[in-house]
Amino acid sequence: MSLNTTVKRQYHLVHQCSLSQKLALLKALIKKRKELNVLIVKTDESVELDGLTESENVTIMSDEEVAGESELKCDVLISYNLPQNAEDYLVRLACATQEALILLDTNEQKQLHAIERLLGRSLIQEIVPGFEPTKTLAEQKRELQNKKYGKTSKPFVKEVRNSYPKKDDKKPYNSSTSNSKRKPRVINVKSLKPE
Repeated sequence: MSLNTTVKRQYHLVHQCSLSQKLALLKALIKKRKELNVLIVKTDESVELDGLTESENVTIMSDEEVAGESELKCDVLISYNLPQNAEDYLVRLACATQEALILLDTNEQKQLHAIERLLGRSLIQEIVPGFEPTKTLAEQKRELQNKKYGKTSKPFVKEVRNSYPKKDDKKPYNSSTSNSKRKPRVINVKSLKPE
């Protein structure tokens, strides 16, 4: 599939955020772009964007609806979530004329990698002030892996058994000595000298 879009690289951005902040970030991005025609694309109809009403300049569509509209154009494309298939994102991107924004949480890191591979370049990632992820992407990814494999998110702490004898308050503890005295080792010096 050929990529025909007029979006310049510096206006094709990924905004990292926590999943719980996504909707608030979306509203903030729309508010800054009141004068522009904004298209919000989500993966399917079941994704609810509570509290976000479509106004004159905002249209909300699913990937299926966007694929059915061959002549659809918008000033700003905001991808609320990423599709499983990277080619579906290219269909979205073809609609944008000025800006393309992706709201990214940890769950979608794999899809972003596939999109970047298809585009042949990495996308600029930017954190919007006030919507910083509560955890870094690496921490969020680790937490997701722990949930997937049923591990707890507690840090790894090795328990050490106290197998050493208790220290004597009178003498400093030395692991090379024991309570019984050893006899000194005797070396026969004559056997070491050459004859």
